[in-house]
Formats: sequence, structure tokens, C-alpha cells
Amino acid sequence: MIPSFSDAVLDSISHTVGDALIGRIISNIFSACGITDQSGESTKWKRLYYTFQAVQKEDHCGNRVGAFIESAMSPARWTSDELRDRYSHTREDMNRALLMTGLELGPDGKLRTVRIAASLDEAHERANRLRAVLEKRGVHREVIASCARLLLKDDNYFHTVFEVTKSVANRLRSMSGLDLDDNRLVDEVLECGSRPFPLVALNRYDTESFRNEQKGIAHLARGLFHAFRNVTAHEPAVTWRISEEDSLDMMSTASLIHRRLDSAVITTDFQPRRG
Repeated sequence: MIPSFSDAVLDSISHTVGDALIGRIISNIFSACGITDQSGESTKWKRLYYTFQAVQKEDHCGNRVGAFIESAMSPARWTSDELRDRYSHTREDMNRALLMTGLELGPDGKLRTVRIAASLDEAHERANRLRAVLEKRGVHREVIASCARLLLKDDNYFHTVFEVTKSVANRLRSMSGLDLDDNRLVDEVLECGSRPFPLVALNRYDTESFRNEQKGIAHLARGLFHAFRNVTAHEPAVTWRISEEDSLDMMSTASLIHRRLDSAVITTDFQPRRG
């Protein structure tokens, strides 16, 4: 049995569903869950809120409200182009309220029991899956900082990968003092460019293996710019999609580059020893 939800949680759930689904779909879900619209309201969130209140008063529990949530958030309901981009955001908004009650809506659209969030901040952080996964992976602080505003708002993969790639370019410019971009930036900073050795050296650069390692990191940086930064800079979000899995892998690659830059040496006065 699901205990009755507080009025505050019902209010939050009602606003979330009302913002996401049209009235006809809400009516269909009411019917499927054996719920009669008892509100007499035309505004969607008010219909939901007052109906949920009445149902809980009748049932003395939150079971039918929970059934409504699971039906409304079934992934199969969100497969259309109009809805699928909003699913993860809607689920996270829902979870910010549910976590305060000891429930969470999983990726499968099913409610499950979890530890109650002790505060709004905790509920917000736990509801934001992308940030949590990044932190679990130990992703570099520069990656988190570059997209912190987006991560606090939602799991915005398209714009997040754009900001992360910019963080790599910005760091290379900051370390080198060069006002370049894209391939020219990588060529001059991580490759030898117009110098006999890289401006930013990731290792001693005195053996063939070290030189290959430096070149490999340079290729990774170019790959990020071409595959993610340049694409997201020119393509609209509605036509260029990136999955959560690809986003996480991309950010792990950016994290690797940032981590290697942590121990890099600015080579203004550096004369490498050839092996």
C-alpha cells in the first residue's frame, strides 16, 4: 500500500503532469485507473490536484494516485517525437517531489521504494541522474563546472556536450595564451605546430612512445571538437540527437583530456630531449 501523499506533493505532481500531458490523455488515464474526475475544474493541474485529493480521501491511501503516476509515466506513452524529448525532464520533476515521500519513479516508469530525501536540495540532486552518474564516474571537476547550470536544471544532453567541449578549448587557450580555435588550437598547443616541441607537454616528450601519447591526446581533442562541438554549434537540437550513453562517454573523454592537462608542463623554456 502507498501511504497518502501530502497536499504539497499532490500539488507538485499535478503541475508536472499538467504541464506535460494534454487534457484528453489525462482523461484516458483517469478512466484506465478507475478514477472519476471530481474536480469540475478546466485547468489541468487543478483537475488533477482536486481529483487526487478526493481519491485519497476515499481510499485512505495513495494507491490510485500511484497507479495514475505509473500509467502517465509509462515509457510507451512517450514514444512520439513530440513527447520523447520531454520524458526524462518530466520524470526528474516528478522525482523531486516523490523522493520527499520515499518513492522514486524508475526509468521503466514504475514506482519503487527508496530512502526518503532529507531536504529539497537532496531531492533535487538525487533526481538529476546525469550529474549523479558523472560524479560516480569521478569525472573531472572542469567537466562538471562547465555544465553545472545545465545539470542543475535538467539532463540537457545536447547543450551539455557543447559546453563540455568548449571547456577543453577554453583550457587549452588559458594554458597557452593563444587566441585560436578548433584544429589550429590543437596543432599549436598539443602538437608541435610551428615549434620543434608542443607548447603544452603532457609528458617528457623524449621518446617515440611519449611523442605518440601526446599525439593521441591531441587526436582525442580534435575528435571532440569535430564530433560534438562543431556539430552542436551548427545543428538545431531537434534534428541532432545524442543519447545519455553517448553523452556520458563523451564527457569521460573530455575528463581524460582535462586530467592529463592537470600535470602538463608549459614549455616556453622547455627543450625536450630526443630519444
